[in-house]
Amino acid sequence: MKAMQIVDLNKESFKGQCVVGLGNFDGFHLGHQSIFKNVKALAKLKGVSSAILIFKHHTKVALGKKEKRYLTSFEDKIAIAEKLGLDTAFLLEFDNSFSKQTPQEFISLILKEKMGVTGVVVGENFLFGHKASGNIQTLKDFEKEFQYETIIANSVYYQDEMISSTRIRNALCKKKLKTANACLGRFYRIYGNVVHGKHRGRKLGFPTANIQLSDNYLLPSSGVYLTITSFDGKKFLSMTSIGENITFNERDYKIESHLIDFNGNLYGEKIKIEFVEFIRDNIKFNSVEELIEQIKKDVNYARKHEKNLQKQSFL
Repeated sequence: MKAMQIVDLNKESFKGQCVVGLGNFDGFHLGHQSIFKNVKALAKLKGVSSAILIFKHHTKVALGKKEKRYLTSFEDKIAIAEKLGLDTAFLLEFDNSFSKQTPQEFISLILKEKMGVTGVVVGENFLFGHKASGNIQTLKDFEKEFQYETIIANSVYYQDEMISSTRIRNALCKKKLKTANACLGRFYRIYGNVVHGKHRGRKLGFPTANIQLSDNYLLPSSGVYLTITSFDGKKFLSMTSIGENITFNERDYKIESHLIDFNGNLYGEKIKIEFVEFIRDNIKFNSVEELIEQIKKDVNYARKHEKNLQKQSFL
């Protein structure tokens, strides 16, 4: 697979023509992937580049609204887009000036002049332009004038309910990993750097990597999870704890991952944590010995699932 071309529209224009998928794409879930399948099919038919437009910052943050926790970081969006086989990723700063563009200005100045669009693919609820004044009908109204084709990708459903970023967020908050992962089409994942903690896990015989998030991710609710932790091209079965260490009356909110069968130094490494399944809630143990026994049970539980994960080619 050839490398995806990155075009920063704040610095340059695209030298060619393309079919582009438009949306916020937080999560890159199966509904979004349906858009990209349509993008690739139409681009192939037209003999042009298949593309995606990715905003460098979330639209609400750019407009000074309350910062939102994301399902997918900017860097991860680019990585997933490349993995999905798109030819080009257009990057664009969503700032106050851009937000004031009318739908027609966006189509004329961005889609046509900067991107050379001959086709646009969007979801059923797509809105754009100043104060979200443009919609699918707006795109269709300008097709003839600006010479492009509009395709509306059908929504995708899981268990008779439409897949959306909001549904995935709710599932993560309710510890429903099966639903979240099914809607995403992959394990939910976060990235972060390993930092020094209190080394309490090492003293208990179960060393943990303390994670400082690299982006403002939405975290699953507090608890212990079966996870896969990756770094430097290696993957390890792991257990990840999110929340307060209430057994030791520590009220700081932490993310700690115990990599099973790993011995080494991870400090300073950037790691990826994929959430497979919720194991149990964080509870207060009456003694250190009781906590150790529970961790042993958690490790045994994780090991029982290792073969199943290997069958899925995740490990």
